[in-house]
Amino acid sequence: MTPMRSVRNRLTEQVGQRLQLSPLRRAVKNAVPTLAERVLSHSWVENRVLRPRYQAYLSHHQAQQRSLFDTDSFVVDQLRDRGQCVTTLTELAILGQESFFQSGQQLFQTLEQRVKSDRVKFQATPDFSLLKAHAQIFQWGLNSRLLGIAESYFGLPVAYDTCLCNISVGNGLETATRRWHLDNEDRCVLKVIIYFNDVAAGGGPFQCLDPESSQTVLAAAGDRCAFFISQTFEALVQSQVPTAALQTCTGPAGTVIFVDTAKVYHRGQPPVSQSRRAITFGYCSRRPQRPFRCSRNQLSRSQLNQLAEGLSDEQKACIFWQDELPQWIRRIPTYTYG
Repeated sequence: MTPMRSVRNRLTEQVGQRLQLSPLRRAVKNAVPTLAERVLSHSWVENRVLRPRYQAYLSHHQAQQRSLFDTDSFVVDQLRDRGQCVTTLTELAILGQESFFQSGQQLFQTLEQRVKSDRVKFQATPDFSLLKAHAQIFQWGLNSRLLGIAESYFGLPVAYDTCLCNISVGNGLETATRRWHLDNEDRCVLKVIIYFNDVAAGGGPFQCLDPESSQTVLAAAGDRCAFFISQTFEALVQSQVPTAALQTCTGPAGTVIFVDTAKVYHRGQPPVSQSRRAITFGYCSRRPQRPFRCSRNQLSRSQLNQLAEGLSDEQKACIFWQDELPQWIRRIPTYTYG
C-alpha cells in the first residue's frame, strides 16, 4: 500500500468514526434532559405534583386576563374548538404588519441568494447578523395583539420562545419537522405561521390532524416524542380513526396559521414543486411543563439583549421568561435535536 493511500484510508476511517460518534455524543448530551423527561412523564408525578400546580397557576392568573378584539377572540375560540385557525394578515389588521411583511420579504430575498450559493439539505435559516438587520421581525412577534391571543388561549403569562425564519427547500426530503410529530415544550404550545409566498399543493403547506384524532393516535403510538414518516403515520391514523381527515393549509402570501402544536399532530409537508418561505412565532407559558425542550431559537443571552433593545418591560419579560424559573430547573441542559 502506498503512503498516500495509507494516509487517505486513515483519514476515511477517522471521518467515519466521527460520524458514528455523533449520535452517541448527542445521546450523552441529552442524558439529563431525557431523565427529566421520564420523571415528568410518570403518572404519579403528573397527577400528584404537576397538574395540581398547573391548576393553581391557572386559577391565580384567571382574574388578570386582558380584553381582546373580536377577530382575536374568534382565533382563540377556534384554537379551543379545533386546535387551529387559518386567517390572513389583512383580516387580522395588526398595527405595523405592512412594514413587518416588507421586512420579511427583504430578509428572504437575501436568504434566497444563500440558498443558491450553498448546499442546503432541507431548509435555510438566517444567521444572527441577518436576523439583527431585520430585528423588526423578531420584535413583531411581541406585539400586544399576538401576546393577547396567546395569553387568552393559555390562561397564563406568555413566554416568547421561537422566532424562526426559514426557506423550506423544494427537494421532497421527509426529514426533521417535515415528519409528523407533536411539540412537547408545554401542555399548550401556540405557533403562528405566516407564509411569505403563495403556497399550493406541492409547495410545502402546513398540515395537521384534529385534536381528538391526535389524542387517539397518541394513545396508540404511546410516545409523544416520536416522529413519523407519512406512510407510517397515515397507516396509524387509518387504523385508529378511519374517518379523520388531514388538513392541508394552502394559501397566498400573507396567510396566517394559528395552531396548538402540542395538541395536534402536524408537519410541514415536504415541498417538491417549489420552496416555501415562512416565519414562525412560538409561545408557551412562563412555567412550561418541559422547559428543557424550549429555546429552539438557539440565540445567546447577548443576542437576545440586542434584539430586545427599545422594548417594554412586559415584552422583555416574555423574552427572558427563564429568569423566573427555579435555579435547579434552569440547570437542566436544553435538549438537542440535531
